[in-house]
Amino acid sequence: MTEFFAKNRLFGDGCSLFGGLLLPLGFSPFDVWLTPFISLVVLCLAWSNVTSIRAFWRGWLFGCGMYGLGVSWVVESFQYSYVSFGPAVLLTILLVMFLALFPAVLGAFLVFSAATNVYLKWVVVMPAAWVLADFFRASFLNGFT
Repeated sequence: MTEFFAKNRLFGDGCSLFGGLLLPLGFSPFDVWLTPFISLVVLCLAWSNVTSIRAFWRGWLFGCGMYGLGVSWVVESFQYSYVSFGPAVLLTILLVMFLALFPAVLGAFLVFSAATNVYLKWVVVMPAAWVLADFFRASFLNGFT
């Protein structure tokens, strides 16, 4: 199964973006509790047996989907500070592209890491690295999530 994601670049890239779009559906107001688990399994499959550059790209696509759907409310909040719609959309897109760098770097790190045991890599290292990256993102950006 992992070879299929690795050999079919477009399919793996599309699944990464789709997985990122699924993740925010597990939170309010949608509350579909199963989607974050499916999303992260798709991401782990997309990161398996690929190069660090491809893992970075797929992580960035995942992050664009995740933050693109998750922080879409920011466009509306700009209107309270009298920013017109066009610049508000542009600023939100730039924010999403920046936040997507965190899962991108995480993917490149996981593929580049020396953990050769599959279970150790995806059951221990990936969740721990995800939590550390999310903690750094929240601390670096003063708690913006």
